[in-house]
Amino acid sequence: RIFNADDSDEGSSRGLTGLPVEPVVEEVSADLTGEAVQTVVVTNDPPPQQYAEPGDRWYSIDELTGARPPEVDPGCKERYLADSVFESVFSLTKQAFGALP
Repeated sequence: RIFNADDSDEGSSRGLTGLPVEPVVEEVSADLTGEAVQTVVVTNDPPPQQYAEPGDRWYSIDELTGARPPEVDPGCKERYLADSVFESVFSLTKQAFGALP
């Protein structure tokens, strides 16, 4: 059973923040007694963002330093630059950049 801050409504689909939540169900084959066990995890996290693969499309430095296009992974914007642009901006090849600590 899952307990929320307001536990008066057992079938509530709202989490601690009051926002709607979607349960994620994971089956576990059996517990120590051999009984089937079901684990339910409830989260308010949004679904993971799907980003375009770097190299599917090249972006200009202006596009990547301004408002980021939603299909660009913010953790590796440099990978969306064409090789020649990357080298002129960083004075390194992408391979040399990737080898940096």
